[in-house]
Amino acid sequence: MNIFLIFGAIAVAMALGQVLAPKGGGAQSVAVTRTTTALNSQTQTVRVAIERCVASGIQSAADPYPAVPGSGLVQDLVCPYTGASLWGGQYGAFLPAPPSGFGAWRYERSGVGPSLEVSVYTDATAASLKDPGLKAAVRQIPARYGSGGVAGSLAEVTATMVGGTLRYRAYVVRPL
Repeated sequence: MNIFLIFGAIAVAMALGQVLAPKGGGAQSVAVTRTTTALNSQTQTVRVAIERCVASGIQSAADPYPAVPGSGLVQDLVCPYTGASLWGGQYGAFLPAPPSGFGAWRYERSGVGPSLEVSVYTDATAASLKDPGLKAAVRQIPARYGSGGVAGSLAEVTATMVGGTLRYRAYVVRPL
């Protein structure tokens, strides 16, 4: 009798699993959420590190943002006021590895005064461009910032195709 109850419970659990399981893309949905969360979190980590540096010397310079390092990589940013790396040491911030499917974070700046633009970006790797989940993740993030991430708008984040690759860019400063 007890064995029939056990098998009955197993059969009911399996049936419920089939009924309640997400249809078509449950694993992809998890991957999209994971990638979206990682990109968003890393964007905020980089912005905070840059802003922390700016705050440490904003009284002493007209242009408080770090210069672009020779490598162009975010991991090589140095605060102009202290000469210290933004990662570890004095600032104690940690730059995590880029999300799976993306290259290293890069730093760009152009213009001066009211036309100053400072941004960080990462490009999807060639192999990851075949992953529709990755593309979906990158395209979802700009919507979180309210303007849809249209390139050329005052969006904080954009997701665009650049030279055959998908580029996710986050702005620290946009021109006035």
